Amino acid sequence: MDVGPMRLAEPPGPSPQGWAAVRLRFTAPADCAQAELSPDSFNVLLTDNDPDLLLDPSAWPLVSVGVADLAPATEGVTVLVDVGRRPWKNGPLKSRLAASPEGWWLDQGFADRTGGWMQDFLTYLDAGG
Repeated sequence: MDVGPMRLAEPPGPSPQGWAAVRLRFTAPADCAQAELSPDSFNVLLTDNDPDLLLDPSAWPLVSVGVADLAPATEGVTVLVDVGRRPWKNGPLKSRLAASPEGWWLDQGFADRTGGWMQDFLTYLDAGG
């Protein structure tokens, strides 16, 4: 399940995580509290719902974030995310957040770590191996 639309609640600030460049605080609608994302989630993507970023797995490292907290607030949900140093420096998030603080989404990316191995194995079997 995705989380959004979110609005940047304050300017980016320092992250307490050593690996992260900044921590971002967003507000989201109350129904986002039911999201399956948590601080244990991995491969979480922060986008402005741009399909060029969201549907291109090779772009995901540039928009990958860590979820620090997803908690109910007075009006909706507060979402804290940490952005790593490399994505913050080299990715599109910094400039896009400055241009538009509204309309942000968190999505769970997928990782197919065995697809290549499976294809190699099937090719091997097909060759009579």
